[in-house]
Amino acid sequence: MVKQKRQARVWLTVLMISLSLTGCNVARQPYPYQVTDLLMDTVVSIKAYGENSPHALEQALAFIKKVDALVSRYEPGSDIYRINTMAGKKPVPVDKLTFNLIKEAVAYGDITGGALDVTIGPLVDLWRIPDAADRHLPSRGEIESRLQLVDYRQVILDSNKTTVFLPREGASLDLGSVAKGFAARGAVTILRREGVQSALVTLGGHVYALGNKPGRKTWQVGIQDPFKQDHIMATLNVTDLAIDTAGGYYRYKEINGEKLVHIIDPATGMPAGALASVTVITGDSFKADALATAVYVLGEEKGLALLQKERAAGIIVTRDGRILTTSNLKEKVPDFKLIGVETGGQK
Repeated sequence: MVKQKRQARVWLTVLMISLSLTGCNVARQPYPYQVTDLLMDTVVSIKAYGENSPHALEQALAFIKKVDALVSRYEPGSDIYRINTMAGKKPVPVDKLTFNLIKEAVAYGDITGGALDVTIGPLVDLWRIPDAADRHLPSRGEIESRLQLVDYRQVILDSNKTTVFLPREGASLDLGSVAKGFAARGAVTILRREGVQSALVTLGGHVYALGNKPGRKTWQVGIQDPFKQDHIMATLNVTDLAIDTAGGYYRYKEINGEKLVHIIDPATGMPAGALASVTVITGDSFKADALATAVYVLGEEKGLALLQKERAAGIIVTRDGRILTTSNLKEKVPDFKLIGVETGGQK
């Protein structure tokens, strides 16, 4: 289920499309300020317009760096590392940001019927199969053993002491399915607070379009074809919306001719794989990030039902190349344009 930490996340890269505007004098457009860094195992880029942008960008990037430092599973001293190390032993005091992130992620466990489960850590570790000649799939017994440790409802949160406790020894958190959305939302909040009215925040496969792009009514974003690199399957003209894409065609392992994606189903302990990609469009970055993973795990029928229940728009691409969209997509994105996918025989 989880988009793992400390490995390059499998995402369907959301591509900005540069637009040529007929009769537009480019020199008259405001100058964009931009910061780029490698954080949260992906490229983070924030582009903003306006005189307040340099200071705002600095603060927004600092926030993302802080979230990255707090939630890294494999960095000794991070909040998540300490929570996982103390599983079955004692509650761990954490930063308020970490506490709020985990609290919201646990709530999405309920919202998604368990399809998003941040206690997926033991299974994430089990499926980190090394690139070696003698690599093999985990046994059913190994999977069942790890499944006993996965249950978001077992996370104990103490709001008075700001502590987090995993009561079962060997249990562990992995926030890869929600951390980028949480960081993006915080960054956008900072930009707005500092008076920035036009910006594009990108964390790998997650994008938030703030306001309008100068000279246009919207930002135009392209969604990459999950079957073919450098091919756009759809374009979206968006304002004040988050777009998050989850999938498994970039990051996977192939063993005995079988492609195994990095997103694990917490119900079965196996890599999910019925879908090629899921793109979620909604006003909240955290919600978009969480729902994209959950829908990928649930599959087309249950996934579409979840999106409808949560009033989020979505685009689902199946393994056989079918493209499904929610009924509210045109309402949220009136200028949505579907181009199509090129399966190339991939199933």
